Order: sequence, then C-alpha cells, then structure tokens
Amino acid sequence: MQFEDISDSEPGCSSMEEENVLVDSMPEDDPNGNVNVQMGAAVPRWGPQHAGARELAGMYSREKRLQERFSIGASSTLFTFVIFRLISTWSSDNWKSVPIAAFLGILTADFASGLVHWGADTFGSAETFIGRNFIRPFREHHVDPTAITRHDFIECNGDNFLLCIPNLAHILYQHFTYTREEIHEWAFIHWYLLLLGVYVAMTNQVC
Repeated sequence: MQFEDISDSEPGCSSMEEENVLVDSMPEDDPNGNVNVQMGAAVPRWGPQHAGARELAGMYSREKRLQERFSIGASSTLFTFVIFRLISTWSSDNWKSVPIAAFLGILTADFASGLVHWGADTFGSAETFIGRNFIRPFREHHVDPTAITRHDFIECNGDNFLLCIPNLAHILYQHFTYTREEIHEWAFIHWYLLLLGVYVAMTNQVC
C-alpha cells in the first residue's frame, strides 16, 4: 500500500495542522496573565480578571474586615498572656516535652489545614452567610491562585487567628483556676496547644 505525500500537493496543509494544534491544545500560561490561544482571542481562564474571581473578591465586606481585625487583636493578646504564664510556670521537665509538643503541633497543623481546605472546597456554598465569610477565600483561590499574595496581613491571617482563641482562652482559664501541681501536669498539653496555635495562625503567611 502506498501513501500519498500530501505535503507537496497541498502546501497549506501543514499550516492548517499547526493552527488546529493551537486551537485544540490547552495552553500553559501564567495564572494571572493567561491567554487562550484560539484564533488570537484573549480569554482569561483564571486570575484577577476572571469573572468568578471578581465576583468572589467583591464579597469581601467591611463587617468581615472588622471580624478579622478583632480576631487578630484578641488572639495576639491571648498569645502574649499564655506565653507569659507558661514561661512563669516553667520547670526542668519541659526541656524534654516541649520539643515533642512542637513536632506534634506541626503535624497537627499540617493535617488540619489540609482537611479544612478540602472541606471548604467540597461542601457548602459561597452564597450563604458562612460561605461568604469563611468558604469564599478557598473558592477564590481556585479561580485566582495568586490572590492570597495580594492580600494584606489582616485579610490573609484573620480567620486563622480566630481559630486560636478558644484554646488560648481555655489555657488561661486553667492557669487561673488550677493549682500549681495541676498546671504542671497539664504543661505538655498547654505547650502543645500554644505551639499548634502559632503554626495555625501563620499557616497562610508562610505558605
């Protein structure tokens, strides 16, 4: 069987094939400067110019900003008092237990951040009250991956600081109501929760 060489008989075939490749292929573009190479038309597939990204960014409200400011302020105050209390009740036994608590805190924060990210991506809607305030940033990340790099410290970390408040407040409560012996028994858990809080609070900042 003989095959006809169409490259000589149809000079335009090669250029047509190259054009089809461009049209049918998925371009690998910069997330925030992407262009769909289809007949020269520029169509943002993600990034700040994406319609969905603009809509999600527009859901960031003044009330949400106030909540983030409060969260950072309250959590930072609690961090300061908890650190002071733990240092003031330090004992020689802590030299062995604190490194272990630090390591477990890292593992827990890493696992929890992944679990929360998966849950926010999988469940709920950004249209609800909870969604607008806590799910929206995760959905925004998928249509504008670099949006988080343009957020300031408050917007980037406010919700993470909020998560630290219950544990820190409980540690302080125990320090003011427990005996010194009981506080010594809880030292490992308190250091673990403190260091876990540090890792959780700064997860978005260091990622």
